[in-house]
Amino acid sequence: DLANFLPQVKIRSLHISRTNKDIADLAKCIFDNTSTIHILYLSGCKLFKRVTVDQINLPMCLSYLDLSKSNMSPAALQAFLMALFSQSRDTLLTLNLSDLTSNISTESLVKCFNIPSPQPILSELIFAGNILRPEDVSDLFDFLRTQTRLCHLNLARCFFEKVDESLKIVSEFIIETKLKGIDLSSPPTAPYKQSMTNFIRSLSNANVTATAMADAKSATIKQGQSNSPSNDSKQTPTGATCLSTLIIEKSAMGDDGLIALKQFVENDKNLSELNCDGSRPQTLEAFKNAYIVFSKVERVAHPKYDLSFLSKKQQ
Repeated sequence: DLANFLPQVKIRSLHISRTNKDIADLAKCIFDNTSTIHILYLSGCKLFKRVTVDQINLPMCLSYLDLSKSNMSPAALQAFLMALFSQSRDTLLTLNLSDLTSNISTESLVKCFNIPSPQPILSELIFAGNILRPEDVSDLFDFLRTQTRLCHLNLARCFFEKVDESLKIVSEFIIETKLKGIDLSSPPTAPYKQSMTNFIRSLSNANVTATAMADAKSATIKQGQSNSPSNDSKQTPTGATCLSTLIIEKSAMGDDGLIALKQFVENDKNLSELNCDGSRPQTLEAFKNAYIVFSKVERVAHPKYDLSFLSKKQQ
């Protein structure tokens, strides 16, 4: 019995999955009986009971809440989110809503984020595996713009139709919000191919334009002044990307995509983590040239899929 057990221990992490208990009941019981929990997994459960704002009181130390692979009703999910985002807090939250198994439409799922005056408590949203159309992406981003401390966003395996349009909206959001990390890995059965190449080029073009404008402004300001040390080269220009993490696995974007990514990395000052495995390069030369440049990035995922792919091509 959780209500009796939790007050007796200082628990930091709890994992409950595939239970018949409703998430609303579990969350209320857990949050009412412990103030030490940092990580809570309620994956593969169900959420059909509606809660009110006063029924869910997040512990201030909670930093990760996993509701992935759960079956939910729109009304219950919206009520739960309203309860979560009604409370201000210093400790930011990572919320995992990936691979929800509800029968509700994508539009209804995204509309659940239509929350009045949400508090900016999110540091990361994991929304992977939930199918999104361009209009759904726009609606989701309307909510995420209220989350002014959001750093990382996971939209892996979300796009199946009008991918170019969706990725264009994502690129604009990355630049506008100065997002630090993005995961746009492709669905295994529907790689983004040329659409991913176009996305990378849009980021590169934004960086080139922003840098050129910043250089021109700096040159104008310095006219007539003596040369002095400047920190401008270390700062990200307005209108450029601030990404430190870029994950675009299984894109099948080929040589063109790797060349575009190589150019992006060459001119970028912020990227510290990169995973582009599954690009499926047509030539070994393009692969080698790209990864030579990628070596400037602190953490680069081992390209096991692409090495295997190239090895089979050479046989």
